Amino acid sequence: MENQKIDYKLKVKEKKKRKVKRNNRALNILTSLMFIGFISIVIIFNILKVDETFSEEENRTLATMPKFTIKSFLSGDFTKEYTNYVEDNFAGKKGFVSIKSNLEKLEGKDESNSIFIGKDGQLFEKFIEASQEETDAKIAAINSFYERYSNLNMSFILTPTATKVLEEKLPKYAPNDDELDYINKVFLD
Repeated sequence: MENQKIDYKLKVKEKKKRKVKRNNRALNILTSLMFIGFISIVIIFNILKVDETFSEEENRTLATMPKFTIKSFLSGDFTKEYTNYVEDNFAGKKGFVSIKSNLEKLEGKDESNSIFIGKDGQLFEKFIEASQEETDAKIAAINSFYERYSNLNMSFILTPTATKVLEEKLPKYAPNDDELDYINKVFLD
């Protein structure tokens, strides 16, 4: 009698294991089908989507579909250009960017890609002081332009950006180099 109880318990355990395995297999198949379906839908939307040439949000020209050649493929140029094209022309890109920025706001982030989100939703580009070499190169270019066109009446003004002019709208403790210091250095050197 005792052996029958043990056999019965073992059979019940085996039955449960088989049922769990069947359920796991079904769940794995369902998950795989959903994933394949999602990827297929994304591919179809990207194929059917009309490419844009200019992004008003980013204020720039978007990458175009590169021309495929064996040479560009073997050199890796085609792959790089195609990656840029897909990044610029991905279906639903605006929505994904919006979701990302809203999630970052919820996390308490007030900077994204060197852009501060100030009071009233105003955007400010982070000011990073140029290196001495960069500054010298820019001054040389301005002086060269002046010398080339010295017969023209011209003026030069180096103005601070909104980051300095509207400092009170920046997030508290926003890391920023001092623009007025930089402007003074440029004119004193």
